[in-house]
Amino acid sequence: MNDEYEEPNGLLDDDPALDCILFEEMKRESTRPGNHPGCLGMVALFILPIAGIYFVAQLL
Repeated sequence: MNDEYEEPNGLLDDDPALDCILFEEMKRESTRPGNHPGCLGMVALFILPIAGIYFVAQLL
């Protein structure tokens, strides 16, 4: 039985081509833009409360 620690040849797997593909995928996922609200989200955030207040004021 061999008690010596054996380092793996690749980063994630023994196949260097698979390592390259997986590394590129991980790098691409880490550089994706965050979940920022778009234009429609900003319009809904600011216009809908104002429109709601205006609608309630018309009922009174």
